[in-house]
Amino acid sequence: MPELLMSELLPTTSAPTPDASAPPTPAPPAPPSRLQLPHTANCMVCGRDNKHGLHLDLFVMPDKGLVVADFVATPSHVGFEGLVHGGILSTVMDEAMTWAATWNIKRFCLCGELNVRFRQSILVGQKVRVEAVVDFSRHKLVEPSCKLFDEFHKLLATATGKYVPVSPDQHGQFVRTFIESDQTRAAASMLGLRAATPEQPPKIEVTIHPAAKSADEKPETPKAPEPSDELSETPKQG
Repeated sequence: MPELLMSELLPTTSAPTPDASAPPTPAPPAPPSRLQLPHTANCMVCGRDNKHGLHLDLFVMPDKGLVVADFVATPSHVGFEGLVHGGILSTVMDEAMTWAATWNIKRFCLCGELNVRFRQSILVGQKVRVEAVVDFSRHKLVEPSCKLFDEFHKLLATATGKYVPVSPDQHGQFVRTFIESDQTRAAASMLGLRAATPEQPPKIEVTIHPAAKSADEKPETPKAPEPSDELSETPKQG
């Protein structure tokens, strides 16, 4: 008697036929390649209302934590004739590294140390790409780096820094100065920020150093010391 195959003993099943009329399952949306970072009204770099500012738009690539920006210096940023002042470029790199550190730990950071190396002079009107990323991070210290490239991706300058996270209270104060906009809402949400709204404008307290007061402001006349009731002993001549 011939042996039966196992497949002949088991009940046969067939895979269900897919319903051609059913709509296909939509694929999950792809994460954005980059997000525009929030800005304030008065920041020297990103502030919209600072007439002396750079009005820079900074973006972050969420999957990499890479902060990028494009910067073109104007004649008001000149150092030596035709060359961009190194302090302006250092400020731009500091801003990018501040955001890289902030994005990394989801808390605002302040610069404690900044080191910059210029490899080539940058001309007024020359387009520069700014890129910053965190190289090392721990609870109380973040170390990002930054590079400046020309439009042909030639390296123009580099920077490194050490950044320290602010306290939760100070973080909240910084958050309340950010301006709400459609362009920055996604990044603000991922950072856990609550932007200021027109109904609740940010309360900004500015401390002005006494030396920076207007020259038109008359200084207070010092008051003469009031006479003391106690008589001091007259020193005797030797």
